[in-house]
Amino acid sequence: MILVDMSELMRPTQRKLHAAWQELQDRQVLATPSVARELAPLAVDVAWMGGPSDAENRLRAAGSSLPKRRQSELRLQAWWGRMWADGNSPYRIVALTPEQEELAERIRTVIDPACFPNTDPEDIPGLGDAAIVSESMALGAKLLLTSDLRSIDHIEVNRWTVDHGAEWGIRAEEILHDADLTFLNWTRTPAGLERWIQAGLLACWPSPDNAPAGEVLDSTEDGIRRMTHGDGGKLRLAGQRLLNGLRKHPDPDGLVERTRGLLPSATVESDRRHPTYPHRPSRAWLAERRPGGSLVPR
Repeated sequence: MILVDMSELMRPTQRKLHAAWQELQDRQVLATPSVARELAPLAVDVAWMGGPSDAENRLRAAGSSLPKRRQSELRLQAWWGRMWADGNSPYRIVALTPEQEELAERIRTVIDPACFPNTDPEDIPGLGDAAIVSESMALGAKLLLTSDLRSIDHIEVNRWTVDHGAEWGIRAEEILHDADLTFLNWTRTPAGLERWIQAGLLACWPSPDNAPAGEVLDSTEDGIRRMTHGDGGKLRLAGQRLLNGLRKHPDPDGLVERTRGLLPSATVESDRRHPTYPHRPSRAWLAERRPGGSLVPR
């Protein structure tokens, strides 16, 4: 099982790349309850309780009387609630059994404090990052994340899991994996790279569905380029690989049309329901078409 950390879901393009990659394999983006709770604390319960989320109810009750910033926060949480409640959406919360929850709690009391270097050891059992890590361990899953090691030390967590996992009934293997490097590994083959480029097309697909191929390619180049050059550089290496693959593709228009044949897409449709859609500002750069069909920044 592959899980994602909140760091992979907060930024639009990165989130949609994860969603499109999984959709192309008939899978969903999976997260633990603690990840969901950090993303949308007023919506996480819909995965089990059903019905409108608390965020949605508060919006209906207070409406425009709320400060605009609070309205935006609640709309975002309500969107997550609708995604988690919809079994056909790209996103799903993985529920833990009572036994797994108990195991995760126990792990947080014994894990080496070096795994969370900027947290007082006494505070680790209540730490959100520790809950995400321990839930992933209890589920026997791998966790993809992007981290600067200040809050979670990947090396120490993986070392502790390998050295002590068997003592706690969990897999004695590395659990934390850098999302950027993982995507590079997944896309080393021609088939993997082709799928990765298609994920980029879906993640950046413009409105409407029948947008010309050139517009789809421009939108994808723009969206992925901004992601790789933005603050923090999320999925920077894998994003650059996607751009390189797209620019060198022998038939980019044909790839767009093959990807268009996959529409309607859960990734595309869910994004169009997002409260901040469209995310992309006016393009600060353009691409010109070479005779061979590849793209190059102008």
